[in-house]
Amino acid sequence: MHYGLMMMQEMNNRTIKDKTIYFYAVNAGAIAVMSPIVDAQPYGINCTWVVDGCDRQEFKTDENHRITLDELLNKKVRVQKNEEILILGAQHDYSKTANILKVCKASGVKTVFIFDQWGPYTSHFNFLNESMIFPEHMFAIDYHLKSKLISIGADKDRISIIGHPGIENKIKLIDSMAQNRKKEIRADMGFTSQKKILLLALELMDTNFNADKEYGMVRTLLHSLTVIKHNNLQLVVRLHPHQSRDKLLDFIRYHNLVDKLIVCPDSLKDFESIAMADIVLGMNSTFLMIPLAIGIPTISIGFDHKNTPREITIPYLSEILVNNSTELSSAISEKLSQDSCSRIAFPTGSIKNAWDSIKEFAKL
Repeated sequence: MHYGLMMMQEMNNRTIKDKTIYFYAVNAGAIAVMSPIVDAQPYGINCTWVVDGCDRQEFKTDENHRITLDELLNKKVRVQKNEEILILGAQHDYSKTANILKVCKASGVKTVFIFDQWGPYTSHFNFLNESMIFPEHMFAIDYHLKSKLISIGADKDRISIIGHPGIENKIKLIDSMAQNRKKEIRADMGFTSQKKILLLALELMDTNFNADKEYGMVRTLLHSLTVIKHNNLQLVVRLHPHQSRDKLLDFIRYHNLVDKLIVCPDSLKDFESIAMADIVLGMNSTFLMIPLAIGIPTISIGFDHKNTPREITIPYLSEILVNNSTELSSAISEKLSQDSCSRIAFPTGSIKNAWDSIKEFAKL
């Protein structure tokens, strides 16, 4: 290589190596959508987690790649006057997200918001219920979400459609699993090949804990199973990552349900529990997108424990939605007659799309 070209390449490499991209994650959804992106970081780009209010042990990186939000905003990590880029994920405290966007703007930190859900798309950017504050750029999952963001005033040129790295990563993990591994998982849990496994994925219902609201769907589903003529049904319940296993077990014991279901072991990864299931049930959760995308019969429950309709924000769930408890038994019976269903079309290449957009945004 010509000496001048070698020097130019070396200078480019130094420029890239000086660049750090910061990822702010608080809840499980944000971690799931960001982790595959961080794991695939291009050569020379540093990725650092900005942790705030969550268990630092959830992140696999060492302490050198984890800082606090205060450290970033107080400019303790600024290098050679580089403009920092903070990629934010969703959190349950919407007002905090809007405030972070405002503070970052004042501090000269450029922001990108990455979605792990289809809603609530407005709440993240509503500052003190007075005005909307948008990040410099947004990573939308698909055209459905992009159109919603444009409808609330977001600039279409500042929205990139990348797909969903978290969902796509889980799909790849399941597709790569050997059939023997799936049989091993079932055998380890004591299930015969004849047993039909119904996996119920719970979700957080409210920031103010109420056991009936949080776990009441378990009782509703068990009641629906009593009228189904099938001798080999097994209900397995999977907790949301931020739910308490002890509180669920207390609820199960209180209602004398110990012999009627199995709580998914903590050691069983989410994609492994999906891979062993014959039917997956949930409400308004991205968890349901994984079985839908690999062709496992899936049901979205569009009501709560009191049979009150719930808002379903994920557009792909409309075709598998059950609107009330009286329809649930027949819906499950129909799914039991299916070994598989057609896979839904879903954006792919999300990790590459994310890094292409990050590099363009960061002018790398």
